[in-house]
Amino acid sequence: MQSRAESEDLDNMLNKFKDQDMEMIKEKDWRFAAYNVPVEIHIEMIKLCAEAKMWNEFEDLLDPALVRLKFRRYEVPFLATVDVQMSSTRISNIPNGFEKLPQDLNAANLRIELKKLRASAKMSGSADDESDVDPKKKADPKAGAPAKADPKAAAKPDPKAKPGAKDAKAATSTLEAPPAEQEEIQATQKELDIINHVYVYMMLQRSKSTQNAIVGLDVVMADETIGPDIPNSHFAVAVPIRQHPGSYQKSKKIPYIVFRRTANSLIDEEDCLSIVTDVQIIMG
Repeated sequence: MQSRAESEDLDNMLNKFKDQDMEMIKEKDWRFAAYNVPVEIHIEMIKLCAEAKMWNEFEDLLDPALVRLKFRRYEVPFLATVDVQMSSTRISNIPNGFEKLPQDLNAANLRIELKKLRASAKMSGSADDESDVDPKKKADPKAGAPAKADPKAAAKPDPKAKPGAKDAKAATSTLEAPPAEQEEIQATQKELDIINHVYVYMMLQRSKSTQNAIVGLDVVMADETIGPDIPNSHFAVAVPIRQHPGSYQKSKKIPYIVFRRTANSLIDEEDCLSIVTDVQIIMG
């Protein structure tokens, strides 16, 4: 009789767990809803309901907001590792578990080297063209003067052209022009081979665990051989970018990304307030 009662209790407990699993929201649906309504907007809606004294809506929004805040790391995972990848090509293999930020940290050096290379190629090309020209043909007295453009003909408008079409086209081209900071650096493979450019990308690794969460991030300049002086729970990653000519020779320093991991799985309130969830590169 006792074994039968224990079996029934076990069945009831399993059925209870099954019912609870059925009531839970699927992870796919949760992620979709969290993406469409970030937790910041969720909190603002709760504040609006409280100010408008809409208490029924306030209660409906409060409980899921508390759950989202408690399990915030599932919607926005913590940063666990920051690393740097060097590559001779723009597209390279990324280690498992990492995501690569698209900005090239060494882009400033590529612009400088491309400018030098194209300027030298232009000067050498113009010198070759001048040497190829026959000196007798430079000043040919028989050659007539170039025909002058008729200003009346140039100023005469086209009768078939629609009024305002030229202005509209100019406005369209102005609007479609991308900002300078968003333009990609256009370079041929031959130019890249001559410059021997090295792409430097920042990589991030995320985790839902609080054990290795990053709670501080900074960039410091330090000696290339010694590195920065960092305390415990801090880690440093060298950024091997080519600096402006003369700056490295004077200082002998390179930039380092220094980040700090939590020492006690986010138990301290200060760590919770300074936790890092994302990194954005702002190119100067």
